[in-house]
Amino acid sequence: MKSRFPFPSTTGSSEHWEYGFRLRTCHALVKTCSAPRFVADREILVDERVLKNEGRFRFTCAHELGHVLLHRGAEAMFREPSESNVFEPLNRYEREADRFAAAFLMPVPLLEIELVRVLDQKSLHRGKVMALLMQPTIESEWLWRRVILPHITSRFAVSLSAAIFRFGDVQPKILAGEPLLPREFVSLLQRKPTNAALEGVSVSNGIPVHSALFRKTKAKRK
Repeated sequence: MKSRFPFPSTTGSSEHWEYGFRLRTCHALVKTCSAPRFVADREILVDERVLKNEGRFRFTCAHELGHVLLHRGAEAMFREPSESNVFEPLNRYEREADRFAAAFLMPVPLLEIELVRVLDQKSLHRGKVMALLMQPTIESEWLWRRVILPHITSRFAVSLSAAIFRFGDVQPKILAGEPLLPREFVSLLQRKPTNAALEGVSVSNGIPVHSALFRKTKAKRK
């Protein structure tokens, strides 16, 4: 797999980051902010309200760190909507900071390791399931919702939205140019499942299969 990083591979690798994080109630300063960054003070002020969700807190810190490293001299303060958990950045700076945060918290080599690990734990066929994950099918949705995303969000302590965002930027070698996560699923997986058909999916010979397929086959034979 490969990932398109929004920064050179050497960025921040040898320099000393003289910035700190500090929790603060930002509501009195800027009502719409979740984590403003004040470069002049050489510190990142994080709204203490994001502590309610560890995944959001970690991503917010990494996102603001991305602003510090990528956008020096661009703006003195960046603001993100406090309630948004869908990655729809307002401008190029926010988009790049989101990608930096996802890459920082979930490096591709570790994602590969965890993907293989969870497939083996569930006794799933590696090759066939990896190919299935890229297809917008019921079986694929079942895999993402019930197997892959729960494991990744727990392993990396990130939010569901962050994990979905990261997988959309990961490209397997088996189909160049296409993300591992189907584009049709980016919004779908952030909502609660409404498809009752997911309950009919089970694993057969290491591959998720929807039970309706078997019912149709038997009906034809009769």
